[in-house]
Amino acid sequence: MDVWRLARVLSCRLSPRGSACGGALITASRIRSCGATVLRGNVAHSYFSTGPKVTDSTALVYRTHGDPSQVVQLETLRLPVLEAKSALVKMLAAPINPSDINMIQGK
Repeated sequence: MDVWRLARVLSCRLSPRGSACGGALITASRIRSCGATVLRGNVAHSYFSTGPKVTDSTALVYRTHGDPSQVVQLETLRLPVLEAKSALVKMLAAPINPSDINMIQGK
């Protein structure tokens, strides 16, 4: 599992044409209908943004297999620049599945 695949645990970039995280079609209007905030274009104060520009994401990352307490690190990663008609969705929490631990251990 590479760094960007694991980084999607805490932040995920979605495109209106499809999802980088699961294949479902997700649009800004569907996100807003759930009560979520939509940040567009990585600009300081875009139409849907209520805060400053988002450029970094915190992620749990591992680069080698082994004991999770030894190989998993909390890192700040730069987010890619969003393309036109893209949305950045901030995840506030994500569950850890037992199979995630097996992947980290290399099993």
